Amino acid sequence: MTIPQGLSEAARLDGCSEFQIYRLIMLPLAKPALATVGLFTFMGMWNEFLQPLIYLFDESRYPLTLGLQMFMWQLPESSPMGPSMSYVIRTENARIVVVDGGFPQEALYLRGFLAAMGNRVDAWIVTHPHPDHAGVLNDILKAQNDLKIDRIYESIFDRDWYTKVEPEYMPFTEEFYANVTKSGIPVTDVQPGMKFVVDGVRFTVLSAKNPEFTGNAYNESSLVVKMIAGKKSVLFLGDLGVEGGKKLLVSPYAKYLKSDYVQMAHHGQTGVLQDVYKAVSPKYCLTPAPEWLWNNDSGKGVNTGPWLSLVVRKWMKELHVKKNYPAFEGLLKVEL
Repeated sequence: MTIPQGLSEAARLDGCSEFQIYRLIMLPLAKPALATVGLFTFMGMWNEFLQPLIYLFDESRYPLTLGLQMFMWQLPESSPMGPSMSYVIRTENARIVVVDGGFPQEALYLRGFLAAMGNRVDAWIVTHPHPDHAGVLNDILKAQNDLKIDRIYESIFDRDWYTKVEPEYMPFTEEFYANVTKSGIPVTDVQPGMKFVVDGVRFTVLSAKNPEFTGNAYNESSLVVKMIAGKKSVLFLGDLGVEGGKKLLVSPYAKYLKSDYVQMAHHGQTGVLQDVYKAVSPKYCLTPAPEWLWNNDSGKGVNTGPWLSLVVRKWMKELHVKKNYPAFEGLLKVEL
């Protein structure tokens, strides 16, 4: 919408100068539009997160909104290797928690993301030592850069077990465990029922290693961790499989499954069965998957692959989930 040109032309005929036309006619008529632009600009800057985080190094200088907000990010897929998983949580007092991290090829992205938040991680949770989950952390530990990690939480696999059940991943697992040990970072070998708190954000381990399952072994031993931040809850299922899901449902910790958000097991494909998601009863889903997996596309079009992605998505619709957020759509920020 524009101001009619005839108003300024009439003012000139009456002898007004250009400044008088601006001050007496144009500016008063533009006040509602200017107020609207000003309001939206103010709100945009008030809610701005990354700029003050990048430019301000002293927490005492943070704006009020930055100090009061808690966020979780689902990082986008950025590796050609396949699906990965990476989440970053920031607490009210700028404490940082990372869940997994993804392939080694995604290390540069995550390191830059963490550098903008102060280059310090208070807790790094590793669901299981597959390269698409622990690869970034392994790369960071090898590089010995200036990123400070206070503690690692993981379920440490027995060497006699992992060398037998998934020998193809033994080299990576041994390298990862060796780099963790060499780093000197304290490690908590978590067990079901264990709880820990980072700046008021509560984490409860609902499932850990399940050595009795030797098929799809690493995935069946994925950590399942529930996070409660403020009034919202998030359930991380890692790559938990069918058998691990069944065991969890009959465990004493099944009563804690219900959550607002759920990270879809095994990238939203062949993970846990529908009964687990029914117990979770989520409002929103977080799916760490590339587009081809999301669409079960083997290269010949939608639903031409062997994965159960579309079946799982149908389950979520049946549960009346409000929104399913796939990682390939880009960086997702969730206000906690």
